[in-house]
Amino acid sequence: MRVRSRSILRHSPGWAQRQIQQARTWIDQRQRPLTVSLVAAAIVLRILLVAFSPTPFGYVWDFYHEGIQVLYKEGRLPVAADCWQCYHPPLFYVAGWPFYALGRLTGSEAVALRMTGALSMLSAMVTIAYGYRLLRLYRCRGTSLMLGTAVLLIFPCLFISSYGIESDIVLTAILSAFVYYLTVYAARPSAATLGDAVRLGALAGLAAATKYSGLTGVITMGLALGWQVLRGRHRARRIQREAQRTARRLGP
Repeated sequence: MRVRSRSILRHSPGWAQRQIQQARTWIDQRQRPLTVSLVAAAIVLRILLVAFSPTPFGYVWDFYHEGIQVLYKEGRLPVAADCWQCYHPPLFYVAGWPFYALGRLTGSEAVALRMTGALSMLSAMVTIAYGYRLLRLYRCRGTSLMLGTAVLLIFPCLFISSYGIESDIVLTAILSAFVYYLTVYAARPSAATLGDAVRLGALAGLAAATKYSGLTGVITMGLALGWQVLRGRHRARRIQREAQRTARRLGP
């Protein structure tokens, strides 16, 4: 009977809430060392990811690197007829060219491709950095911030893309920055400056110049800015109506 009563008490909602609160408190008290451990684990895992890659161009099925090779060898941007993945907008090929050219100085094609993989690693770092900033912007702290950071660091798709020559991870980095700055703008549109608008426009343009799916950035920015304009017009009309009502009341 005692065992049964203890089992019921142990599985009661109050007991579960206390356990969750204790876990949150434990994490909150050790946030810095846990964050350092997460980052260290992410770095080690990515080193292993690169070291044991079965190909020098990483974990991708489509040969995006062939477009960069066309740019390097022929001195022109690739066209759709050049290779399977040569139909994309030019930014990815242009961004990957310096890494590939630097690797080619060694005379090894494999080294050149591995050097080009650094672009993907940098893009993954940018994605994680802006994801973290977005969590902070939404006032995630303590356990919530730790869990969000852990997801950013070990999310399988982002982890694998950290070493893969493809335009998707580059687009992800650009759109991560775009979403962050668009969220900042949407939170305080009255505080936006011309520089903020130029930055959003530049990021949306870079996204569209990376992949055609990057046009979603342009569309999203248009919808967000359009909504703010409409809100401003409705507010102006409301103020005008209230002013007219007040004038009629005060008038003769």
